[in-house]
Amino acid sequence: ISFAFQNENPVRFGYFYYDNPVAAGNWTDFAAAGANFKLDIEPVTTLKLQLGVYLEGFFNGSTMIADTVRVIAHSTTSPYPNIDTAKAVVGSNGLGTFSFCKLNNDSCYIYEVRHRNHITTWSHLLCEKIDQCDKLYNFRNSASQAFGNNVVFVAGSPGGFAFYGGDVNEDGIVDATDIIAIYNDASAFAGGYINTDANGDMTVDLSDLLIAYNNSSNFVSEIRP
Repeated sequence: ISFAFQNENPVRFGYFYYDNPVAAGNWTDFAAAGANFKLDIEPVTTLKLQLGVYLEGFFNGSTMIADTVRVIAHSTTSPYPNIDTAKAVVGSNGLGTFSFCKLNNDSCYIYEVRHRNHITTWSHLLCEKIDQCDKLYNFRNSASQAFGNNVVFVAGSPGGFAFYGGDVNEDGIVDATDIIAIYNDASAFAGGYINTDANGDMTVDLSDLLIAYNNSSNFVSEIRP
């Protein structure tokens, strides 16, 4: 079920009501209350993809700092057009559940996964169907799950493969522009939920700079079909 508020001015009498939480069971007419919003409830069929993702900067080998990730489902036929997009929070265990409205369970897809300061990573080009509840695609357990094996292994318990960090400007490559952006924010003692915080600790400092510097030195970039 999806919910949406919609403005209606004037609101029609006798059509839309809201419940008064103070006086249980006391329903108030939106129009009589001078409120201009009505609530639409629309049933939507979705297919769910459970994604296993570790983010290099956010993952210490055991747990991960939770953050929002965006998944774009593409056709497996070149030039791999976008079919649908979904966003969800990936939790401390590296798992997130993404709901798609435009996919169907008898077609194949490849997945492009984006994060605000990690390298965009694609799934392998094999046929992947969302043909069961909470279908799992797991980037964490094998480098071959990522197109071009474009992941890094982070040791720990349990450890796992992670997306490369440090692409703070999201241009598909970790380079001097990312290093400079982090350096400038670190010099200004910047903090909070900002892209230059490459390790997710809400502070921009040397630890963030090292992630970008190491991956820049290794010429890390997005590998896409």
